[in-house]
Amino acid sequence: MGFIKLLFGPVMLAVLAWVGLRVSAGMVVLPWKPKTVGCLSRNGDFATFEQTPATTAPGLYACWTNKRRNHAVIGEVVRLDPRARTVTRRILSEKGGRLEMGSAEWIGIVWTSPEDVDLPWSPVIIESSAGNCPAWLFPGSTQSEHWVIHVHGLRVVRDSPLRGVVAASAAGVTSLVVSYRGDGVGPAVPKNASMLGQTEWPDVDAAVEFALEHGAERVTLMGWSKGGGIALRVADQSLNRGRISDLVLVGPVTDWAEVITFGAKIARIPRWVSAAVISALGWRPFARSIGLPAAIDFDALNWTSRRKLSVPALIIHSSDDDEVPIELSRRMRDVNPDLVTLVEFTGALHTMEWNVDRPRFEKLVTERLLLDPRR
Repeated sequence: MGFIKLLFGPVMLAVLAWVGLRVSAGMVVLPWKPKTVGCLSRNGDFATFEQTPATTAPGLYACWTNKRRNHAVIGEVVRLDPRARTVTRRILSEKGGRLEMGSAEWIGIVWTSPEDVDLPWSPVIIESSAGNCPAWLFPGSTQSEHWVIHVHGLRVVRDSPLRGVVAASAAGVTSLVVSYRGDGVGPAVPKNASMLGQTEWPDVDAAVEFALEHGAERVTLMGWSKGGGIALRVADQSLNRGRISDLVLVGPVTDWAEVITFGAKIARIPRWVSAAVISALGWRPFARSIGLPAAIDFDALNWTSRRKLSVPALIIHSSDDDEVPIELSRRMRDVNPDLVTLVEFTGALHTMEWNVDRPRFEKLVTERLLLDPRR
């Protein structure tokens, strides 16, 4: 019995460590509870929220309440009360129902469907090796043969990159807003687990093929966050990479290992924990145990340590990004000085550059799309 007691402690510690590792790794690759803020009160067209870096940031935002049934567009700050630690902002519009008090999901997605953008569009289906990937097609005008493929990030869907469609439309180009495996709209995968772009990129490559089959002569990939990493993979791996003229990347994930380490630091989690998560996700038995089809190849998802880029890229990234550190985009520029143009914003949290300064963001994107950076 004494031997059993001696054995019990280490075994329990090992079990707890394994469980903790699975939970930590799941926070990276599995669907997770969204960040929320407290919506404290409402007075007519004004709502008061708890004061956080998100709710006090300048610009245009939105909130989901009532289990993502009610969507409200939120305008600029009209009152800040440091003592009460509250911020009051104007409610600009509501869809699906009124903004409810309580927990609200604070987001940058002000348009939730293509109808909201007020541009001609049609639904299309892109056939990939994983299955059917629904997409939204916005026809171009003056540059209809130039297609921009908009790629969303992790734990969001096609409504997120609609912010880039208006800027693309101003340039007269055609926009294709895509889905991909595991995002909740594209082909299903076990547990909706994300391979962080490692296996999702062929679905976006299929969108490139779709564009070329429907008249595209030039393709720009516009990727947000994880979608930026996917765009980089497509530009590097696609058989049609010669037809991809350039990239526009917003807060792109260019090194997943560093992003995981950064997130752990923000959450005050010891560095050894993030290192263990990275190692575990790179080990096939563990990766499969949490629902992934294969191990994560972090080296293949790293674009900052050496030169791998082959097409020009405009990177738009905030120095106040709270999820993907700006240093990654700076390194990307430094290893590709002839190909990367980095434009830094301030005051914007992750992928909120459009929200903080819409005119500047759209001017950058529109002007880029009016040029051919290959010439």
